[in-house]
Amino acid sequence: MKNKVCHLTSVHRYLDTRIFFKECKSLAEAGYHVTLIALPDQTVDFDGKGIEVIPFTRYKSRLKRILFSPFKMYSMARNQKADFYHFHDPELLITGLLLRLFTRSKVIYDIHEDHAKNATDREWIRFKILRWIISKLFFYFELLVSRLMSGNIVVLPSWLNKYPKAVLVRNYPLLEKNEEVKDQNLFVYVGTIGSKRCALEMTSIFVELMKLMPGIKFKIIGNFFEKDVEAAVMEYVNRFPNIDYLGFRPFSEAKKTLFQSKFGFVLYAGIKYRENIPVKMYEYLANDIITIFSSFEDFKYDIEDEGWGIGVNPNNPQEAARKIYDIITDEKKIRTIEENIKKYKTRYSWESEKKELLNLYKHIRT
Repeated sequence: MKNKVCHLTSVHRYLDTRIFFKECKSLAEAGYHVTLIALPDQTVDFDGKGIEVIPFTRYKSRLKRILFSPFKMYSMARNQKADFYHFHDPELLITGLLLRLFTRSKVIYDIHEDHAKNATDREWIRFKILRWIISKLFFYFELLVSRLMSGNIVVLPSWLNKYPKAVLVRNYPLLEKNEEVKDQNLFVYVGTIGSKRCALEMTSIFVELMKLMPGIKFKIIGNFFEKDVEAAVMEYVNRFPNIDYLGFRPFSEAKKTLFQSKFGFVLYAGIKYRENIPVKMYEYLANDIITIFSSFEDFKYDIEDEGWGIGVNPNNPQEAARKIYDIITDEKKIRTIEENIKKYKTRYSWESEKKELLNLYKHIRT
């Protein structure tokens, strides 16, 4: 049986949750020999059982990365002589195309985001007209390459009609046993900290909520994306001992904090989140955390109808804090949310998605 798989990413590190812990491990457990070419990861959590990892050195210059990474990755991938190549980044579209044209292997494009739409939201591209042109050019190039692939993986149902030979493999979290005791007063945020993720808004909401509930605590884990946002958030951290910034933490430490937390912030703003579903919502759900999420017209998710979180307007901290307070101090309402978490956490787990991943490999192998 042909069963050697090589995953490729020039953007993500070894221990990326979707790539390593979900997809690579699921394939290894199913009997495939899996190799992962990715950015090195120094964290001590690494367990590569069944998965061979090969470091990819990333170019520091964005321009060099765009121009040279695809060809460097192609050379490294060809050396693996894999039966399947599975790539994850838009900058590797050329790599995928070369592998499809010059090998007999099956090639899979894993589409995590709407990259064409995201280009219009890239502030490092100075001129809006240039963002629009890049967005259009990328849209057609991606569509062309995707038509030549053996299969495409998408994370949203609405993309199934956009890409040919597409399979839906949503980025739902892994379910893990939680033996930590929940701190009923602990709020958490884990992830990249920036303006598009409403870093200032969620901190302001917590400060307003703290006026109503002085005993609550807030732990922030992750790296800052913008210097001005970092300065503003750290001002809150220095002023209020109830707010604790822990910086970036290895997966095991961040996971422990998630296990202990009762509430988690998922407040988003920006073009990409009008369609993309924030995975963090489901990670909180998997860890029995009550999600506090952005609830206005641009952001409508199943969580709203299914009732396993608290929707607020992040642009009005006082109103948001009052709404959170009214719900979490109402025993009946909080019990209903907890019951809904138990009801829906299994539905939104990786176990339901890995079957689709494995079925795709079986289908294109024949």
